[in-house]
Amino acid sequence: MANLFQPSLVRATDSDGNPISGARLLFYASETTTPATWFTDQAGTVPGTNPHTADSSGLFDPAYLDPDTTYRVVLTDAGGVTILDVDPVRGYDQGAVQTAATEAASSALAAQTAETNAETAQANAEDAQAAAEVSAGQALAASTAGEAYPNDYASALPRGVTAIAITAAGSGYTDGTYAGGVSGGPTGFSWTYTVSGGVVTATAITNAGLSTATTAPTLSLPSGSGTGATATATVAPLVADQASYWAASTDGKSLNLWKRNGSAVAAVNNPSTGGQIRVSQANLVEEVIGKSRPYIKPPSATDPLYRLIEPELLTFVGEVKLAWPAGLGVRELDADGSNRFRFILGGGDTLDGAGAYPEIARGHLVAGALNRGYAGLTRGDRLPIYATGTTLGVPDGTIVGYMRIDFDGTPFGSYYHPTAPYTQANAGLIRDQVLPTETEIDTIEVIAQRAVETAPETQVWDTEATDIPAYARALIKKLVIFNSETDNLRVSSVITSGTSFQVNLFDNDLNDEVGYFPVASPDYEDFPERVLLNPIDPLSTLPSGDPDGANYSGLAGYLEINDSSVVVSGAPTLITSAAQGRINPSTIHTPYSIPAKPRDSRLWNYRHIIRSGAGRDYTTPRAAAEALYRDGPLAAPLGVQVQPVSLVARQDNPVAIILDPGTYQDVNLHLPDWVSLIAEYPGSVTFEHSSGATRPIIQAHLNHQLVGINWRNTVAEGTDYQSSPTTSSARYAVHRDFFHLSQVADAQGNYVRSAALDVIGGSFIVGSAAGIQPLGMAITKHDIVRVLDTDLLSENGSYSGSLLSANNSSSTAGGGRFEVRNVRDLTTRATSLPTLGVQSKQANDYPNELVLDGVKGFDTIAYTGTGLGGWTLRGNWSGSITNTVDGTGDPGFYQ
Repeated sequence: MANLFQPSLVRATDSDGNPISGARLLFYASETTTPATWFTDQAGTVPGTNPHTADSSGLFDPAYLDPDTTYRVVLTDAGGVTILDVDPVRGYDQGAVQTAATEAASSALAAQTAETNAETAQANAEDAQAAAEVSAGQALAASTAGEAYPNDYASALPRGVTAIAITAAGSGYTDGTYAGGVSGGPTGFSWTYTVSGGVVTATAITNAGLSTATTAPTLSLPSGSGTGATATATVAPLVADQASYWAASTDGKSLNLWKRNGSAVAAVNNPSTGGQIRVSQANLVEEVIGKSRPYIKPPSATDPLYRLIEPELLTFVGEVKLAWPAGLGVRELDADGSNRFRFILGGGDTLDGAGAYPEIARGHLVAGALNRGYAGLTRGDRLPIYATGTTLGVPDGTIVGYMRIDFDGTPFGSYYHPTAPYTQANAGLIRDQVLPTETEIDTIEVIAQRAVETAPETQVWDTEATDIPAYARALIKKLVIFNSETDNLRVSSVITSGTSFQVNLFDNDLNDEVGYFPVASPDYEDFPERVLLNPIDPLSTLPSGDPDGANYSGLAGYLEINDSSVVVSGAPTLITSAAQGRINPSTIHTPYSIPAKPRDSRLWNYRHIIRSGAGRDYTTPRAAAEALYRDGPLAAPLGVQVQPVSLVARQDNPVAIILDPGTYQDVNLHLPDWVSLIAEYPGSVTFEHSSGATRPIIQAHLNHQLVGINWRNTVAEGTDYQSSPTTSSARYAVHRDFFHLSQVADAQGNYVRSAALDVIGGSFIVGSAAGIQPLGMAITKHDIVRVLDTDLLSENGSYSGSLLSANNSSSTAGGGRFEVRNVRDLTTRATSLPTLGVQSKQANDYPNELVLDGVKGFDTIAYTGTGLGGWTLRGNWSGSITNTVDGTGDPGFYQ
């Protein structure tokens, strides 16, 4: 059997990222120019032609290599000019690629399943991914990844046309807009001019072009039939002074970070290591995209295809590899008045009489009939996909995948039947994607289960508890506590009598009981799966220092037991010391523990990828985000205390919206939980306010990552939000709040209330008209905000406020964390002006943490508010603190 040559699936592109039409792959015996045989099929029975030629979009058909052959692989353009020459490429290594990828997926899942093992699992995943890339021919993969600027711009500033001046308006021209003529100047430059009243009145730059030189192009106005009009162009750097940009290394294998320093180029170094900041040319976004699942929702929420939201196509059934065709889409979708819901998938190389691809699979069967009633369906149901006939290589009726639906039982009319060619818009085109094989799934489950079984948070007792009574150890299977003032807790007694079940909880610091787990008249043959904590001292003897138990007003938790270990007895088991009964601190969630911290990897393991940009299915970030809303666009889009629900984006299925380079304008865009925005190239995307905006640009209240994006708030402040909520003064670029509204326990005693916002790279910019900081937040209990490797700038010379701000929330007791690491204040403002400000909005039991590490230019930070004990300060920062707290005696930062 031959092994798939992974790089044959990668589009061939030139140094500017453009596809190479007719690119060629030539396969030779290693260290020779003797052609070597490769195959078009996995069985290794059909030899391919040499060279292997790409189509007009630079894509190759899959190539399979002989595992017993060592190859030399050469990539050329259509004219035979060599782009890359890789030697050796071992045929047997290609099989290791899939193995490494499987290990990467397994390790990533293990990290997600058991947080304590996340660091080790992530390391394994990264090692396996690296092995996969190397085995596949790392140079070839690197050459196809995009870049911000070519290597020329590591030593010279990127320049382009930044302005056009009309030097003579001319006369006699025909009104209209025309393409301007260009001679010389930056490569790719283009422009238009507009004629009104017979004279040239305006110009526009449609492409600034790119050059290392300062030579301006010569402009001409060839259209419009007039005479005398002239214009001149100005060439200047495309990067603002002190702003950073990426340029390829000399070997093309990495991107290095540079900045403009006046008229010169300077390296941007990591403050921690002193070395230049760099990323692999197989950059983070490309790694994320490689892990994506197919996506089916069309642009419009009114399209019937909107009801199908998550196709999962199996690669193997047993040992049979399914023969999924290209161009796979939805052939029919039906939910009409005949009380039936069904979908049919079509695909192949030829069309049938209806102008569609033949049916190959179908969904929603009962007893083999594709006519099941939809009355019992609910949103989020995951339905099997069954093979139709034997086209896929398995018997008719075999389960070959699954489809999740967003359908509430409301008929939408006659059946939907798109015609070929299938596209995302007309058939929800399903990209060719593979799920793990059954063997791989077994491996993943074994690794994940092993991680769960050995994770510290699954252990009931602390390692300090060395003298646990045998009965307590056998009986208590799981014990979890929330909102504890301390992690120094123990079990003090266990009662399993015929009339009551009770386990008491003891605070070693208070030296008293603080709660108990009760079941009255227990039936040990049908015992509750969980026993919830009653946060009341069962002995009613709280010490004098805590007479009313106020510190434990929010104490919660649950306990699970091993039913088979119960011994019914009237005598309690007493536990009198920490050595006998101290509870594992990993299962006690204090306001400081923040149990659901983000995974250690910089980017999450995204399972869904949505592309957004001009010419794509979703042309704007809002369109992409709203496609994920379960209920369509918000009824009150300017509302603040709202949160859209998504059935697609979940903790086990985070969604990344990858943004094409450009500037996007918006206001009050609400991100669903587990949805992130990522710039395709670092710093290539800028968000600004829409004209007349009265809200922040984006609301990011839950779990999100904002990567490589410049955030500029561009509108002036309005009236105060509290007195006039329809014209809110909170016109930040990025806003985060209201997470505390989600912090309640469910029926099982779990607190679904941990969230994290990561801002990675990019910049925050105070616009010329802005009157408030670009980032404003309320950080609440079990909430993390991390701003990493980000630049802070201001275009408003009169702005004197902070650039980043956070408060400890007005509706909870605080206890969150604000981390700012490797962030630079590049504003050159007066050193007395605060770079960052934190506010204590109320007296609280749990101070928030502010962590400042490796920051530059943070000469002053501000502490404001009215509440006592709002924040603690951590990290390696030293500077001035401006304390403007009112006269309540607040000492400022706790130390």
